[in-house]
Parts: sequence; structure tokens; C-alpha cells
Amino acid sequence: SELPEIAGVSELYAAAFEPSGRLVVGGSVPGGAQSWNGAGWTNLNLNGEVGTIISTARGLHLFGAFDTAGGVDLWSSCAIRRGGTYYSFELQPDGGHGLGAAAALPDGGLAVAISGGVSGVIYCAAHTAIVPEGSATSWPAITCTYSGASSGAPLYSIVNLTSGAELHFDGLRVLPGETVTIDCELATATSSYRGDLSATVRAGSRTLRLLPGRTNHLLCNGDVVISATLSYVPRYAMVGG
Repeated sequence: SELPEIAGVSELYAAAFEPSGRLVVGGSVPGGAQSWNGAGWTNLNLNGEVGTIISTARGLHLFGAFDTAGGVDLWSSCAIRRGGTYYSFELQPDGGHGLGAAAALPDGGLAVAISGGVSGVIYCAAHTAIVPEGSATSWPAITCTYSGASSGAPLYSIVNLTSGAELHFDGLRVLPGETVTIDCELATATSSYRGDLSATVRAGSRTLRLLPGRTNHLLCNGDVVISATLSYVPRYAMVGG
């Protein structure tokens, strides 16, 4: 049977299914995108049009002309929706080019095209998927270094999409020659020569753990010239005899 029309729709540009099986459409519609819940359309609360929707293991990727999603401020007009929660996903073409199209790859990555028939570079949030060893929760440490030629680069956030935990930073920059270590259990940041930078950890950030026995999807939002390395110590639950 046909689905009912969306009130206030001007034009639809994209459609995809969430992992839950719900249909999501985007375009010039109230809320930028809407989800079919089986009985009616639900506004997804973006403040601009959604032009592309891609479903991956990380969640639903939405691209368009918006800068907030569900009340979350975004660094670029891209967001990941997972379990009804939005996360910023930094994706920025260089040279002021626009995003033409995107598609999911078999390995879980994204293929992105620049609009206007030009060549260029896409800067994208780093993503890794890890199933940690051990039977108990573990907490990673993430070390960041800078490989660019300027005075440093910003690190915005580290997110575990599987648990929903987010570490956000305000004013944290990785400088040439230093190593910044993020302790995800204590929610602290430490420079190899500037010392404690934990004041840059935004209030309300949550300690970021690795869930045992599950694929943990981690995002690192920051400048492309930041290299991040994750390490952790496996932990095991003790079972009484």
C-alpha cells in the first residue's frame, strides 16, 4: 500500500532504511528528513534540507544544508543518526567545493563525490571498528600527533557510536612535535610538553569505554593532519568457583 503524503513537503531528494528497518526520506520537508514509524511520519529535527542519506554499520549518515540535528551543533552539514541520537560527522571538501553524492562501500566505508565535475580532496572524520579482547569493559588511551606544516590543528571529539559515549573538546589543539594523550577512562588530556590540558574537555563529556564482545564503532573528529593511535589493556571478568 502507498504511504501517506508528508505535510509541507516541497521536494524529496533521498531515501534509505535505518538499521531498525524504518524508512527515512530527506529533502525540502519539515525537519529536513522524516521517518516512517508504521503509523505516520516523524520529524527528524534538522534545521535544513537533507540531500543524501546513506546507511552503514555506524548508523544513518545524513548530508545536506543544515548545521544542527536534534539540537546538536555540527561542524559541517553532516550527521550520523544512531538509535535516535545524532552525532557530528566531519566531512568537508577542500577548496569550497560541494558534496555531490555519497554511497556505502562493502567494507563499511563511504565513497564521496565532489560536485561540479572537479577534482579535490575530501576531509573526513576518522573511523575505526574494534572488537576488544577480554570479557570485561576496558578503557582506551588515544595518542594524537600532528603531521602538518602550520602551527597545529584542532581535535573536536572522540565518540563511541556503539555505547553513545562522547568526549568533546573546546580549544584543544595538537601542536607540532608534541603527543597529546586522551585517557578515556578519566576523561583527561595531557600534552607531552604542555602538561595537563584537561580543561579543554567539555563539561558533560562521558568516559569512553570499549564494550566487550561487541563491535565498537569509534569516530575521531578533528583536522586531517592529526594522526590518532588507540591502545587498551584487555580486562577479564572474574567468575567465582
